[in-house]
Amino acid sequence: METEYVRDEINSEISMGEVSLLCDEKILDKNVMNRIITSTILQLHLKQYIQFNKDEKGKVIIQIQTAKEPLKKTEKLIFQCLKESDIEKDNQLKLEEITRNNNRIFYNHKKQLKDLIIEETIEDEYIDKRKLELKEKYFNTMMTMIFLMILFFIVRIGVGDLLRFLTCFMLIYYHRYLFA
Repeated sequence: METEYVRDEINSEISMGEVSLLCDEKILDKNVMNRIITSTILQLHLKQYIQFNKDEKGKVIIQIQTAKEPLKKTEKLIFQCLKESDIEKDNQLKLEEITRNNNRIFYNHKKQLKDLIIEETIEDEYIDKRKLELKEKYFNTMMTMIFLMILFFIVRIGVGDLLRFLTCFMLIYYHRYLFA
């Protein structure tokens, strides 16, 4: 029995970064950033800005094309990173070049990519800028409160009691590894 892969797009105008921000509510996590970059590269293929081919050794080559379909800001940035990865300037690069040495090109732009994702999500009205600013403010306040609570806890019980507590906690938590 043969199966066919079908992908339904809810909204083809939404970028992969926007989807990630809306679903994961975080961007700069390394795994999330890798998914955004990979998904955007596949989106560039669907929009015919790049094409995947194989060389005579069977290795994947990305052929950079020129297409007419408009790109979102994050897609433009990833496409520009791909162009910068093209060391020989022959409009094609090996997939391993991206995954090895040149992936630093993507991560040199991660702050810019994060800002563009947030900007696109606000422009497309998926999130409200005011709510996002409030969320950041409350997150910072909450982190300060947690830090102060931990500091109060350390001062209250003393450093010696804290070390005994942590030792007991580690023995209980890691007992399956210690006595396996």
